[in-house]
Amino acid sequence: MGIGKQQRMSMFPILDTGNELRKHLHGVMSRTPGLHAIIITDRDGVPLLKASNEGAPEHAMRPGFLSTMGMAMSQANKLGLGRCNKMISSYGSYQVGAAQFAEVNFCQMR
Repeated sequence: MGIGKQQRMSMFPILDTGNELRKHLHGVMSRTPGLHAIIITDRDGVPLLKASNEGAPEHAMRPGFLSTMGMAMSQANKLGLGRCNKMISSYGSYQVGAAQFAEVNFCQMR
């Protein structure tokens, strides 16, 4: 006799939380016109949580692209103008907004 889905989910609450967060991010995307993706990454650009629609550019959601946002903010910190923890950039016909919170990056694409 196996265990049910509800029991499995209660054994791994972090998985359930991840699904709830993903649903919430999709809800935010549906209420925000033009928003194609919301991605939460670690400092190295490795996606921890990703929500996107069909309009999101796949190559811009790869760790190689996402890590450049953190590196650019890190380089901007060296200008001596204060701490840079938010950035908006343009990529083709998309706008990419990024913010750093401790060890986590938050990125959105319009």
